[in-house]
Amino acid sequence: MDDYRVVTSMTAPPRASITVTGLTYRYPGKLQPAIENIDLTVKNGDLLAVIGSSGCGKSTFLHCLTGLIPQASEGEMHGRVVVCGLDTKLHPLSKLATVANIVFQDPDVGFFCSKVEDEIGFGPRNLGLDDAEIRRRIQFALESTRIEHLRTRRVVDLSGGEKQRLAIASALSMLPKVLVLDEPTSDLDREGARSTAEVLQSLRTNRGMTVVVAEHRLDELSRYLDRVLVMERGRVVADGSPDAIFDGQRRLLDELGILSPQAVAGMSGSRSVGSETEEARPASPIISRVGCSGLCELKKDLCSREAVLRVCDVAFNYPSGPQVLRDISFEIGRSELVALVGSNGVGKTTLALLVAGLLKPRHGNIVLNGVRKFNGNLGRKIGLLFQNPSRQLFCDSARKEVQFGPRNMRYNDFEKRAREMLDFFGLDRYADVDPHHLSEGEKQRLATASILAARPELLILDEPTTGQDWARLKALMDLLRVYVDQGMSVLLITHDVHLARQYATRVMIMREGTIVADGPVNEVLPHDETKQLIIGAN
Repeated sequence: MDDYRVVTSMTAPPRASITVTGLTYRYPGKLQPAIENIDLTVKNGDLLAVIGSSGCGKSTFLHCLTGLIPQASEGEMHGRVVVCGLDTKLHPLSKLATVANIVFQDPDVGFFCSKVEDEIGFGPRNLGLDDAEIRRRIQFALESTRIEHLRTRRVVDLSGGEKQRLAIASALSMLPKVLVLDEPTSDLDREGARSTAEVLQSLRTNRGMTVVVAEHRLDELSRYLDRVLVMERGRVVADGSPDAIFDGQRRLLDELGILSPQAVAGMSGSRSVGSETEEARPASPIISRVGCSGLCELKKDLCSREAVLRVCDVAFNYPSGPQVLRDISFEIGRSELVALVGSNGVGKTTLALLVAGLLKPRHGNIVLNGVRKFNGNLGRKIGLLFQNPSRQLFCDSARKEVQFGPRNMRYNDFEKRAREMLDFFGLDRYADVDPHHLSEGEKQRLATASILAARPELLILDEPTTGQDWARLKALMDLLRVYVDQGMSVLLITHDVHLARQYATRVMIMREGTIVADGPVNEVLPHDETKQLIIGAN
């Protein structure tokens, strides 16, 4: 980053600020505004966190800060937003984009190119910069987000976490004075979240960049915050320093289901997972046990308990790509909730797609209830929540979305199931709304509701924490416990180690395309060894 500033001979950016006055916005066809009467001034170089329960209006507010609202929306906006001296109503997006950039909650929304380095260079090229400057900006963004190793990769082949880092890199390459990020760490592993927080801190201290972040995960970011804004039902209900909010407004945060950084630290004991004070330790003995006797037992089918799923010697690679998975063997018994953790890009989502029958292994066997070949409709047996919920929402209303599975499977009570799920997930008021008009957190809940309405025997959840406040997430996990007690099996793919510790009956850790640990939670996720197992620290 220092080298970049010397090479380009750029002076410090002019004073940047955000001024919001009487901001109210109502989406087309809605009676109630999404955000209402917001007044705010953000000083140059500040790092502001916007927090609140899922669907409270955070994303809408961020879109207003960058001019996407009202420039790219047909809704009704009142009030004024001025960013770096530019009124978002009066200046076109092409001009606003030179001073303010946004990283969307769904990173795929902002991608235009097929290759990583082309995507990062897309914005600077559209500014008409020369090739040398574009190359410098690409390198700066790659290094800042620590994705140099992804430079030549295809965007479509990246994991969800890798895409999130790419989206941040693409925004950084524009060198904006104001950077707005909508849940930038939701799909990142612990190391990625820490790296992102460090990058944001460096950008504001070294370049005077103003940063506004909407987040549910604040444990890594909290130490750098200047200010915290709490929203609920489109309004600002608290505004102050981190201490004033996290210490002085605990009752409010509890009521809104918001987990403070202190609460997260308390969930994992006195030493946080992967904390800076941790020392590297020798590999856990669990690794050798799984690598020898555990896998051999699976390969010989010498399982003493009822297994819903058996995965034996599975390997996989995408066409013309490197090997993603190798020698994967494990089983999931009936009424087990198994957590699968690991850093970004190790193959967790690919494994989920293989288990769900959406991909075929290069070799090895996947056995579901004693059947090796998955023929016919798997909907009754396996339910998969995608990491990006938009990919599995296709009906024109939330009600029809939740009804689709059980109705297609000819369950007579499909309407009742849909009502119960919509009510449980707090989506009953959106029953007649197009799913794609919901927030990302609401989409995630809707996709989960549609899967649970079909009551699959095996449920696979790929990062269900995305866009969810703690109250919503806890309610989901408590419901899953009930289903597990009734015989459902769950494979939970998550970066949230606290969640795995609290709810899983067993934990598997993936590293470099294989499972390196598999066992009881307290053995596999001891507080002082987790970082080494997950990210392969030496």
